[in-house]
Amino acid sequence: MKRYKFFVSLLVLLFLYPNDLMAAELPIHLQEEGWRLIVDISDANSDRLCQPGDIDMYELTLANTSGSKKNVTMHTFDQLDDRHRDHGLAVEETDVLPTNASLGVRNLPIAQDVETLDVLILWQEEADGQYFKHHFSVPLQDAD
Repeated sequence: MKRYKFFVSLLVLLFLYPNDLMAAELPIHLQEEGWRLIVDISDANSDRLCQPGDIDMYELTLANTSGSKKNVTMHTFDQLDDRHRDHGLAVEETDVLPTNASLGVRNLPIAQDVETLDVLILWQEEADGQYFKHHFSVPLQDAD
């Protein structure tokens, strides 16, 4: 009887609170090599701009923390374990991004089963015009 009660209570917890048990703590702040990325829940999530379902709305803010950069593009991809290629979500770009300026995506819909959000940044240094890239891997679900 004790096993039965334990099993039933465990099932109830798993079905009632799956997102709370799996979701990463937001906002997520990542900073590396002249870039700062902040991932948070979008304000639009309360309004549910997209169709109801298994989608969460996120807001991304990418800040340049060192030197002025030109031709900056930020590409976002969702990553699922069962796929061999990633699905592109959004591209944001600007001609010039001065120091301490930011680039952002306000309403980025991402399925709840996505484990990782990949953010790829491409840019040119103003001084010599050489191309560079940087990659952030953002965990949207806590590791078990």
